[in-house]
This record gives sequence, C-alpha cells and structure tokens, in this order.
Amino acid sequence: SVTEISPVMFFGCTALQTVSLPKGVKKIPVAAFYGCKALNNVNLDNIENIREYAFFGCEGLAGVLNLNAKTIDACSFGNCINITEVNLNKAIENDLNADITYDVEDFCKEFLVDRNLIDNEIEKMVQDDVYATYPNAFAGCSALTKINANGGGVVKSVDGVLFTDDMKCLVAY
Repeated sequence: SVTEISPVMFFGCTALQTVSLPKGVKKIPVAAFYGCKALNNVNLDNIENIREYAFFGCEGLAGVLNLNAKTIDACSFGNCINITEVNLNKAIENDLNADITYDVEDFCKEFLVDRNLIDNEIEKMVQDDVYATYPNAFAGCSALTKINANGGGVVKSVDGVLFTDDMKCLVAY
C-alpha cells in the first residue's frame, strides 16, 4: 500500500482534476501539486502534514476546505483563488504565518524546478498586492473570507479571522 508521495510529483499537471490518496498517506510533500490548476477534488481527511507550496496555484480547489492536518506550512495553499472558507479541524501545531522553510534558490535546486516558474509566480503575487502576506499558508486566496480553527492549537479564530492562540498576532483574515 502507498504510504507517501514524492515532492513535486504532480508539479504543473494542469489537467489533473481528481486525486484519491490512500489512507496510508499522511503527508503532502513540498510542491506535490504545485500549479495543478484544474485540481478540484482531493480528499485530505487523513493528511497530518501539508508542506510548503503543496497546493500552490490549484485554482480548481473551491468552496469550503476541510483540513485535519496538524501542520500546514507556508504557502501550502497559496494562490488557491477559489477557496472561500477553511475549517482547521485539528489542533494546529505550527505557525501558519511562519517564514518559508526553503530559500527559493535551494528549493529550485533540490526539487529540480525551473527558477523562472517560481519567479513568475512571485512576480504575479507582487502585482496582485498579495506579497505582504506571502509567507502565509493561504496567501493569495482572494476568495477566502473565513477560517475556522475548530481544533484550537496555536491558532484561534474569532469571527473568521485567525489569530495566534494568545491573541497577540494576526495570522490570516
């Protein structure tokens, strides 16, 4: 039985629409579905960790996103422009607004990604005025209006606005 998928495994598969992950898969690695614009159906119920850029640019992901993950890394859902609401159903153990783990150059070298593709995405975010929230797990999700932190952990939601648990820092709005 499959227990993991590789980083950048489906990178740029623009026609990919549906993914059925086996129950044994617990982690979505770095950029696994980056740029899969048509992806509109993926079951994340058993996923515990979502790494950087995992679903970046997956415009087909729409409506309410239910997540049971304990960690959601920077830009995991960046530029998923049709997600309207996120339900964080487990206690989040990491800072959703943390700095990106990978330096862009290191990321491109490690995962054999064309640096121009990344630079073009960052440039687009700058032009769309979302660069200020770039490290955020949900940066550029322009339709996102509400995040529910149902599981608690290091985040707390108040009227759909996400704060750190101590209410001292805004994470996402």
